[in-house]
Amino acid sequence: MTQALRLVFDDCISKHAAKKLGELASFSRGLVEIAHLATLNLEGQLDDDWIPVIGASGHVAVSSDRGKNPSKGGKFPILCQRHGVIHIMLSTGVHKLNQFDKIRAVLSVWPKIIRASRGDAGCGYSLRMHNEHAFDLMAVAPRIDNEGKLVQLKIPAVYAPPEEKPAQ
Repeated sequence: MTQALRLVFDDCISKHAAKKLGELASFSRGLVEIAHLATLNLEGQLDDDWIPVIGASGHVAVSSDRGKNPSKGGKFPILCQRHGVIHIMLSTGVHKLNQFDKIRAVLSVWPKIIRASRGDAGCGYSLRMHNEHAFDLMAVAPRIDNEGKLVQLKIPAVYAPPEEKPAQ
């Protein structure tokens, strides 16, 4: 039996938009579960508290938090890597879109999200907008935590550019 694709969204999209995305995704091949932190009774908690919970349940975390701004708790990408949670971070451009276009962005990279969900625990991806009509999901570089430790050692490439031949 195929493992279900389990996505959980934080406040990067509304609870209502997550529900509608789940309804649309139910038409895809394979098992799909889409949740929002609010539907899991985790809304309002610090990342430090909810990330271990969803990690234990096998969800892929989707957030616009890229860990760049000061916050009360730990940095989202580092916490996800530490707890083995595959995570997708919306770029600033995607985050600024309305709810409909955020859903459109997720659906436009759906096959890549499925592949990413089967990757190594803790891997991170960025959902980016190239123009108002094109989106891509790309692996992000490993992060270093506050103690200078490498948190993520291996990232499966969703898209790997052709290797360049060494100059002779």
